[in-house]
Order: sequence, then structure tokens, then C-alpha cells
Amino acid sequence: MMLRVITALIALAVVLPILFLGGVPGVQVLCVAAACLGLWEYGGMRNSTPGNRVFAMVLAALPILAAGMHTAAEPSADFVLLALGIVFLAIPIAAVLRPKEIESAPERIAATFFGVIYLGFTLSFCVSLRALPNGLAWICVGLAVVWLGDTGAYLGGRAFGRHKLHERVSPKKTWEGSISGLLISVGGAFAMREAFRQLDVWEGPPLRAADCIAVGVFGGMLGQVGDLAESLLKRAVGVKDSGTMFPGHGGMLDRIDALLFALPGVYFYAKFVLAYFPLT
Repeated sequence: MMLRVITALIALAVVLPILFLGGVPGVQVLCVAAACLGLWEYGGMRNSTPGNRVFAMVLAALPILAAGMHTAAEPSADFVLLALGIVFLAIPIAAVLRPKEIESAPERIAATFFGVIYLGFTLSFCVSLRALPNGLAWICVGLAVVWLGDTGAYLGGRAFGRHKLHERVSPKKTWEGSISGLLISVGGAFAMREAFRQLDVWEGPPLRAADCIAVGVFGGMLGQVGDLAESLLKRAVGVKDSGTMFPGHGGMLDRIDALLFALPGVYFYAKFVLAYFPLT
């Protein structure tokens, strides 16, 4: 436990200053780094060559960098779409130029494309989220929903867990733990709202109670699905952790699996739901 705490404190000491002081470029740096490290682990689970892993890293960086670009005529979404188009073309072209084992080409193309989308495209939403009004605050909401929800699910599962959630994928997770996690995720959203009020860092009308509940439940559920999705990948290749980068915690994928799903959900809520149901 002490090793886990020390590792977490060191990681936060590195990440938080960049997140809070770096603006959109700082978030891009963090996301590119996370995507590259995660893809290295993903390639290791697939026994991919170092060259193929680096190729996937370069492609994953494209949508993350594109999400921070915009002009008066071209919104960032257009640049992200362009980046995805490059990814879609580059992967099969690379397979044609280096055919190797032709019989396994469809599997390799699909696996590479999935890895780039899984890490590059999902993390691009974190950059897009940061670029929104109150973007940094929204990221904090997403982090609180995921991290506190994960802690709540763990403690709730240990205390009350009786019914397995998805035993074939993650034997230790229970429905009781999942529900506890969602409740704590909602509490995390409310806690962030109160922190914004105390620090006076939220621009415009404050979040409504309905927003906190919706973001907590929606983001918490997506985070749990993201956790299960990574567990499925690890179980498919027979490993306990995606890597050993963080002593006591596992690898990069083990640390960001829930965020990969939750942060896009928070972005969609902040960008689209509030556009149709504005704060009053």
C-alpha cells in the first residue's frame, strides 16, 4: 500500500503542474505521452515489433495534436477528422509495403487501427475538453468522477460485494462495488462543484445538481466500462497488468483505462448536452 501511495504522489507531482499551468499544449503533451506509453504496452501484449509500436505511436499523436488546432474557418473537429483519415490510409498502406505474413494482415491492420483509436482518438477528447469554456474545471470533474468512483467501487466491493459483475472478464468486480462507485462518482462531481464555488474558478452560472448527477452517473458508468474493456484485453493475452511502469499500480493502460472512456463522455456532456439544456 505504501508503494502505491508513493508512486501516486510522484505521478501527481509531475502531472498536475503541467495540467494546471500548461493550457491546451500542456494537456497535449500529457496525452501524447500517455498514448505513446500505452501503445508500447499494448504492442507488448500483442508481441508487436518495436518498429510497429513506434509507427502506432506516431499515428496516435496525430488526432491529439489536431484537437488543439483551429482557425476561423476550420474548427478543431475538422483537423481531427483529417488526422483520422491519415490514420485510416496509413495503416493498410504500411501493411501493403511490408506484407510479411499475408494471412495475418487483416488481424494486424485491425489491431493497429484499434490501438490508435483506443488511445489516440479517445485522448484527443481530453484536449478538446480543455479547449472548452471552463475546460480545466471540466477535466477536474472527469478526474474526480473516475478516481473517486474507482476508490468507491473498490471499498464498496470489499465491504458489500456479493454478486459478480462480469466474472469472466474481471472476477473480483461486483454489482455492489459498481453501484458504490457510481454513488461516489456523483459525490465527486458535487465536491468539484463546491470546490469551484469556493475558489471562484467557474465562469458563468454554476453547475446544477442535475448536471452533477448526470455527469457522475454517465462518466462513472463509462469509466467502469473502460476498466472492463482493458481487463478483457489483458485476459485475452493472459497478463495481470499491462506493464510495470508504476510500481504497485501496473502500467500506463492500467492507470488510464477508465479515463479513456469517461473523458469523451464528459466532453459530450459539456459540449452538446448543455448546448440543448443550458444552465440557467
